[in-house]
Amino acid sequence: MTFYDLPAPAKLNLFLHVVGRREDGYHLLQSLFRLISLSDSITIDLRRDGRISRESTLTEQIADESDLVVRAARAIQRATGCVLGAHIHVNKRIPSGAGLGGGSSDAATVLLALNRMWRTGLNRQQLMAIGLTLGADVPFFLQGTAAFVQGIGEQIESVNVPDISYLVFKPDVHIETAAVFTDPDLTRDSETVKITDFSGCINFVGSGNTVQNRLSDGVIMRNKTIWSGSGFGKNDLEAVVLRRFAAVHRVKSWLSTLGVEARLSGSGSCLFAEADTPESAQLASEELLAKMQSGNEISNFKLGGSLKSVHVCDGLQFHPLKDWVSDSLGSRQVG
Repeated sequence: MTFYDLPAPAKLNLFLHVVGRREDGYHLLQSLFRLISLSDSITIDLRRDGRISRESTLTEQIADESDLVVRAARAIQRATGCVLGAHIHVNKRIPSGAGLGGGSSDAATVLLALNRMWRTGLNRQQLMAIGLTLGADVPFFLQGTAAFVQGIGEQIESVNVPDISYLVFKPDVHIETAAVFTDPDLTRDSETVKITDFSGCINFVGSGNTVQNRLSDGVIMRNKTIWSGSGFGKNDLEAVVLRRFAAVHRVKSWLSTLGVEARLSGSGSCLFAEADTPESAQLASEELLAKMQSGNEISNFKLGGSLKSVHVCDGLQFHPLKDWVSDSLGSRQVG
């Protein structure tokens, strides 16, 4: 049995507030997570010998104990006592060290797929509990919709978000999450917000209150966060990342000179900006790339070769595999 080309979509943090820190060192967050169309692809072959093996399009080899895909497969084996195995191939498209949740999304897709392939019968809440042991972002991908996420990733509330397209900019730098969260200058006491506050702000979308910027060829992009008036839209990690990683700072500054106010996703390195339609996102991408390649002295000085790639993405309302697991309670015991 083989499951071919299973999607593992990336995410954006539309805002991210650090509101505290537990005694065990874990940071308490409030964030709005949103799935996007940029996606890894995973193929899984059933093995009957109980072994878990993995290959990837990445040239860099990851030790099994550090590989979220392998850890996810072994975690569901332990939780259910399943004696089957799997060979997992990951076709990576989501940049790593980018704040897009690629590794966590891969782990979530593996949990969803093996739960079905091995017929282990776990429901969504049980898979999410396993996912939380792997990483704070994994439960969000298993939950399967845009969500207001709190705590260390365990408090997840679905929200409705508008159909918006995005430009995602990947600076030429890999950022380890721990390097950002351990920085002594990180803001750790942002004021908490309520989901009802967010619901009020979302009404501004399409109402004429959104500030827009028109690039030279008539491409319309938002250059202000749609939540700026209520304190939403900031990322508490951004100041640390801009100070410590020059490539991110250069890309953000370059975009700003063109009227595009990009924001950091997660702990970076990726920045993103919103566009009204997929067509305007694609046109903006082409124009920005043309400016980058034009040889203009000012542009080259601002950018300094720091931008590695630009991705045009659609926002997703649902994870493509959301219906692969039941929300209802089953009889399967996890332990």
